[in-house]
This record gives sequence, structure tokens and C-alpha cells, in this order.
Amino acid sequence: MSTNQGDIAITEILDEATVAQYLREHPDFFAQHGALLAELRLPHQSGSAISLVERQIAVLREQNQRYQHQLQELIHIARDNDRLNEHLQSLTLRFMENEDINEVLVLLNLALCNDFSADAVTLFLMMDEDQLPLQREGMEPLELICLGRGADISGFEQILTGGEPCCGHFDDDQRDALFGANANIVASAVLLPLYSSQATGQKPLGLLAIGSQQQDRYHAEMGTVFLKYLAEILSRRLWPYVQV
Repeated sequence: MSTNQGDIAITEILDEATVAQYLREHPDFFAQHGALLAELRLPHQSGSAISLVERQIAVLREQNQRYQHQLQELIHIARDNDRLNEHLQSLTLRFMENEDINEVLVLLNLALCNDFSADAVTLFLMMDEDQLPLQREGMEPLELICLGRGADISGFEQILTGGEPCCGHFDDDQRDALFGANANIVASAVLLPLYSSQATGQKPLGLLAIGSQQQDRYHAEMGTVFLKYLAEILSRRLWPYVQV
């Protein structure tokens, strides 16, 4: 009777968590009790039982496959970042070489379409039309909208004043407001607030909307370092045309 009570007491103490913790703290347990490996059997998806060693090998193989997949993703991201960095460096140099605002916007349009795979682009500027000596040649499909000084971009005020890129999917009304006739081809987009840095704070200049036909081209979890840099160099090129 006492033996059964002792067995019950031991069973209550050695619950699954305790056993698991013990094995974690003694990883050489089965090395010292190798005979147990031949006796242990684990259920398999096929319905048959496999040994602990076979199960361990299968787990290690699955982990290796996951690590390989993660490594490939990291390599892809690194290569994509290198490519974006090269494109931004090239665009920055070309911006510096061109004083004419028309040339700057043509270069921006070409870079977005060719290097950044943009399918629709709209540049909203919070300045009057006569502030920019525009010719609007060679800018398709870039849409340039001058809203006037002190104007608001209805529905996007928070993004404009927040100073941070906004990536992801937008509803039909938002896409219509951003891309007009091209709204129907945009599946994902990124909005870049443009601003001038002043001693008294940031002065909003406008908003650059970049649309893509790909659902996953722009998403909320993507990095925005290069996007911020693009917004900054464009803001600096537009800054001289702002009349304070």
C-alpha cells in the first residue's frame, strides 16, 4: 500500500514540465542511458511509430530547411538593398548636376519607373504653379499637382505632418485621390511626405505617391530607410523654389 502511494506521489511530482526541464538541464541523459533510445517510440504523421533518434533527425532536418530559407531571404534582401543604394546614389548625383527643376522631375520620374518599378506616380506640391518654371515634358506617367501655398492634402494631413513614409494598401477613395485615372492599376503604394528643415521646424512641401500593380510591393512591415532618403533628397531640390 505504501509503495502504491509512493508511486502516486512520484507521479504527481514528476509532471511533464518537470521531466522536460530535467532533460533540458541534462542533455547527456540519453548518452548515459542509450538503451532507452531503442525502446522509445514516437507517433508519426503516417500513423506508424519511429524511434527518438529518427524523430530527432527529422526535427533537425526541418530546422535546417527553415534556416536555409531564412538565409536565402536575407541574401535577397541584402542584394535588393545594394541595388536600391546604387540607384539612390546615382539619382543623387544627377540631381546635383541639374539645376533646372524640369530636369530634376524628369530624372525623378525615370528613376521611379525604371529603377524602382513604379507603375503610377503623383507629386503633390504645396506651392503655386508659378513658383515652378515647369514645362511638363517627358514626365509621363508622373502626375504633378500644385495645390497652392498653405493648402492641405485632404485625408492625408497626418501622413504629411508626421514626416514618416506610409506603405501598404489604400481603399478605393484614397487611391482615387492619390492616383486619379491610374488608381485602378494600383494594388499597393507608398506615400512620402516632403518637407523643408528650418530652424523653427519642418515646413511641409508636399507628398510623393508611388503606386505599384503588385500587392506585396509596398507593405507596412517593409524597411523605409531608402524611402526616407529619397524623400529627403527630393525635398532639398524643391526647397529653393519655396517662397516663405
